[in-house]
Amino acid sequence: MAKEPIALILIMNKKEIGAINLLEKFKPYMVDAVKNLVKEGYINTKEEFDKILDGGFVQAIRIEDSDYKRLLRDDELVAATAMDVYKANYQVEPSEDVEILHYSKQTAPWGFDLFVAVMYSI
Repeated sequence: MAKEPIALILIMNKKEIGAINLLEKFKPYMVDAVKNLVKEGYINTKEEFDKILDGGFVQAIRIEDSDYKRLLRDDELVAATAMDVYKANYQVEPSEDVEILHYSKQTAPWGFDLFVAVMYSI
């Protein structure tokens, strides 16, 4: 049985973002981001995404510039960071599998660097 996506963790550079409302700023681009997650096979159906969004299983965090630069060099660190955020906010243990998409600020339509981590059920 395939693992079900259960949460999205958005990780951004605090230096780039400042104090803006991350989810509000990102909301107009959520459809395109989800299309990319589907294209990559990380989320399979609109229903899976709706369950994540409607259930409030989307977390957005800002991290310090020096820490973000370390994430850019290490996908395992991105996954570990997403896992820590998930475990701090939800009571359900996720799978150790974490899929990650990185959007560079040079090409992202929202104008800032972003990691989107998909968490899965066990």
